[in-house]
Amino acid sequence: MRRFRPNIFVRTTRAVPFEEDDWVGATLQFGDGDDAAAIAVTTRDVRCAMINFDPDGGNHPEMMKTVVRIHDNTAGVYATVTRIGRLAVGQRVTLHRSA
Repeated sequence: MRRFRPNIFVRTTRAVPFEEDDWVGATLQFGDGDDAAAIAVTTRDVRCAMINFDPDGGNHPEMMKTVVRIHDNTAGVYATVTRIGRLAVGQRVTLHRSA
């Protein structure tokens, strides 16, 4: 996980590769209530060669080749903060789609 340098890591209950692609255009809410932090998922993340470098084990060029080959050189998503708030490990994350 450190290789991809995420700001936020969301573990889902579904075992779907690149599930985050379906989040583009939606909002993720972290926690419950009107003051819960939220982000608008804006686009897929086009990866650079840095994913070849494992911070714990050196250079592995096959990582980038794999991401390019199987997923158009994207892995992860970008988002914009729409409501500030606290994030916590184990916090409930809810996906909201626009109607």
